[in-house]
Amino acid sequence: MIVLLTGPTGVGKTDTSWALIELAAPMVFLDCDWFASRIPFSWKSAVDVETVFQALSILLRYHIGRGSTRFVISLTVEMAQSFKQNRHYFDEFHLPMHHLQLRCTEDVLRHRILQRDRMKAQQDAELAVMREQQISFETLTREFAVVETSQIDERAAAEKIWHIVNRANDAPTSPARITPRATGA
Repeated sequence: MIVLLTGPTGVGKTDTSWALIELAAPMVFLDCDWFASRIPFSWKSAVDVETVFQALSILLRYHIGRGSTRFVISLTVEMAQSFKQNRHYFDEFHLPMHHLQLRCTEDVLRHRILQRDRMKAQQDAELAVMREQQISFETLTREFAVVETSQIDERAAAEKIWHIVNRANDAPTSPARITPRATGA
């Protein structure tokens, strides 16, 4: 199973992913932000964004080869927007995929951005694109089901996601009863 989490910068993708892997262990978290940690790199470049999908595919293959079958992957807005063109990098593994979008109100998002451990210049840049990203995600609701997080923390968001995933998979609803599936690769 691959759980894809997307949403605007600061919405809580990383913290929710960490909470989800604790809740649904064994699970592997692949954070797309680390794959963009090179210069030159631009989220505006389709080629650069595709390289992140390629790198994630390589890591999926590695972890599947070691017996892992559960993954959570965070996607930036640019990755979510280009997911249709790049989903084949994940489809090749024949694992169930769940596309989810974390959302919250603008006030909550602003508060979360300001609470992040970032330099002021980075916070200002995130605040400047906040509204634009929120609008961008409104167009993705058909592909990425919305998980509203305005009134909940990352643990509660992870529990909500786990419930959605289990309902879709017709799997057990309690993480304590989950057993690893056989490798499909």
